[in-house]
Amino acid sequence: MSRKTKRQQQVNKILRKKGCYISQSQAETEIEAVKNEERIENKVIEDWIEGENINNWTKEDLNEFKKVEKRLITEVLHWRDNAASSIRTEMKTLDTLFLSAETLTNVILLESLRSLQPKIPSPSSSLQMPSLVTEEITRNL
Repeated sequence: MSRKTKRQQQVNKILRKKGCYISQSQAETEIEAVKNEERIENKVIEDWIEGENINNWTKEDLNEFKKVEKRLITEVLHWRDNAASSIRTEMKTLDTLFLSAETLTNVILLESLRSLQPKIPSPSSSLQMPSLVTEEITRNL
């Protein structure tokens, strides 16, 4: 099914009851009104696209804009405060989760290293291995 054109959509917006007919002059005035609206909208859009400064704002418009700007800024700041606190708590729980997993992994690694060591360790290797493991554990904490 093809999509309706912009013109067809505009014609459908015109209110008519089934079985009621309108005069040709009335139809023409409605069509002219729609065309005039399009021209005005297109002109405003063209002005905006060209990057022209709109200097015809009234003081009321500027005041309203400033109020909306302040409200938006405060809402964003409140959201950021709330979001930051919830993000911090989530990050803390993730950190504790990963820290506990890392310590568990380090314990398993330590046990596997001990099982790989010879039955009678040499003095130099026995001194080096625990220090490496303790360095690894303290670095992860």
